[in-house]
Order: sequence, then C-alpha cells, then structure tokens
Amino acid sequence: MRRIVVRNFGPIEQAEVELKRVNIIIGPQSAGKSCLLKVACYCTWVEKRIQIAQSADSLKQISQSPDSPKGCLHFCYLLEQFHRLKGYMRGDSYISYESDCMAFSYAQATGTFGFRWKDARWEYLRPRVSYIPAERNMVAAIPNWFEVKLPDDNIRSFLQDWDAARKSFPKVEVLNLGVSYRYDTSNGADKVVVDGAAELDFSNTSSGLQAVIPILVHLSHLTCIECGQSSPASIQKLDEDRQFLEKIPKEFDEERRSRVAESFTQPQRCEIFLEEPELSLFPPTQAQLVDWLLEHVAKEENSLSVATHSPYILTAFLEREEVDVALFTVDREGGQGAIVKTAGREDIQAIYDDGIDAFFNIAYFRKG
Repeated sequence: MRRIVVRNFGPIEQAEVELKRVNIIIGPQSAGKSCLLKVACYCTWVEKRIQIAQSADSLKQISQSPDSPKGCLHFCYLLEQFHRLKGYMRGDSYISYESDCMAFSYAQATGTFGFRWKDARWEYLRPRVSYIPAERNMVAAIPNWFEVKLPDDNIRSFLQDWDAARKSFPKVEVLNLGVSYRYDTSNGADKVVVDGAAELDFSNTSSGLQAVIPILVHLSHLTCIECGQSSPASIQKLDEDRQFLEKIPKEFDEERRSRVAESFTQPQRCEIFLEEPELSLFPPTQAQLVDWLLEHVAKEENSLSVATHSPYILTAFLEREEVDVALFTVDREGGQGAIVKTAGREDIQAIYDDGIDAFFNIAYFRKG
C-alpha cells in the first residue's frame, strides 16, 4: 500500500491516490499529470533514502544550498531542484506519503516535515527508482550531450543512466519495427540499423525512434543489470551499506539479519516513472510499447507509473485484463486548480466499453 496526498502544489488543487503495480495518470496538457508523477517519484525516492539512513533528520534541516530560498527545508529544496518544480510551492501547499513501512508529510504553511515509522519498517525491499523524462530524446537530438553542462536534475540523471545502459546493452531490438539499436564501443557512437541493412547515426533517425529507443535501452539495463545482477559499488554506497548494517536491531536472529541486509543494500525491484511514452509514435506502435513495458517491466515486484494524454496508451493498458491498473484522471474543472480522481474498477470498464476511443469517455466519468 502506498498513498499520496497533494494539495495546492503547482497546478494541482487536490489529489489523493493509492498506487498499484501499474498506474496511469491521464488528462489534457498542462493539467498536472507530470507534476503528480514527479511527486510520486520523489516520495518513493525519499522513502528509499530514509530507509537507507534509518533516519529522516536530514530532510527536516534547513537547506544550505546557495540557490535555496531562505528557510527552505531540505525536503522541499530537493523536490523543486531535481524535478524542476521551482515556483510550484504555495503558502498552503501540502504533500504526504504513506506506505506499509513509514509515513511522512510536508506542510508549507508551518514549514514542518513530519515522519513516523510503521510496523513493516524492516520488511522494506530496496528499489531502483528511475524517472524517464519527456526530454529523453536529447540523447539523440544533441550528439555531444555529454559535453553540455546541465543542472543536477532529472534530465541530467537520465543522461547518466542512459550512458551506463548503452554500454551494458550494446544492442537492443526496437519492438517489432525491423529496427535495432547498437552502441559502437570503438568510438562511442550510437547507431540504428534498419531492416538489417542500412545503418544510421542515431541523431539522423525519426523523432519516434529518438523517443522510444532511450526507453527500451534504459529499461532493459535497469531491470536486468541493476535488479538482477551485481554491479560495482561506489565508495559512497559501500559506506552507506556499512553504516546501515550497524543499525540492524541486535535482537534479530541471524536469518532475519541476513534477509534485512540483502533487502536493504541490494536492489530488489524497480520503481519506474515514465513521462509521455507516446511521443512521436504511431498508434499501433504505442500499443506495442505498452505490451513491451508490461512484459519486461511491470512484473515481479516492479512498479510502473505513466503520465500520458494518449487514448491509445490508455486503451492498450485497459485491454490487458490480467493487469491490475490504477487509473487517475487529471482535469482543471471550471478553470480552477486540477482535481485528480481515481477511476474504480467499474468506472474503468465503462470508460473502455462505451466507445472505441476510450479517451473521450473520460469526460462522462468525470461528470458522474
């Protein structure tokens, strides 16, 4: 169970959602879809950092960053800086997150960060948290992207992940399009092979390929390497692991201590937050991408959350009856702040059944 509440933050006036293994956030442009996705990703990351440190104290402190507003808590600063949400925080903004392991909240009105542990504190499974931004095509559109100086935000983070992924997965088939991506280790170039013959520089391919290939390469690496096999650990991680092991309760027996150590220090699952998977893709290709995501990503303990305004992405998810999907609709009702509604099982079925294009039936659900 993971529940998120957001009030008066950016375009969102009210949102109260309970996340499942697959979550779809849909609505018109500029309504707050990506805002909610970013908050969900950030809260998931905050939970991970608290669990690793076994403390929330650092988030309660005043940020010492030179570009941080005076009196801004570290929790607030990191959210605004990493996800490029400066200016979204209002005087009455409120964000809360609750899982089986912990609960925390931030209230701008009082400038306070509240936190408490829950009974499942030691049952946590460490995730690899990844936000895939809409700007992911930068890796193809700007050939020398690695030379561009960027702020420490989600775009830079994705570029670093992409660099690791393309080196560990030097060849990936692109759905069933007769296209494959390969990384040339001899010169560090990204290549796309069409129909097994013509080879193009990645920067010279279509906008659709430039948007979808980073998803496929990155997630192939993330779900296979990061969560399935051992990766070289940094000095920082080794130090974090050492400090964590010292905090495991002494009263735990050897078997439980070993289980907790493994679950907290090694990735056990992936939490993926994907922005606009439909970018520049033909509708049938969008459906193929959804099938790929469900087959390769939304399995085992992994979780997938998607922000989209594509009726074809929505329909492709709804057609998979065996998948337990949470659907959240976002809309600015009456020109006011965005309200997020959760569609129940019957609502989802009605949205899908009432017409060929499920997207346009959302309006009827929201009026109900």
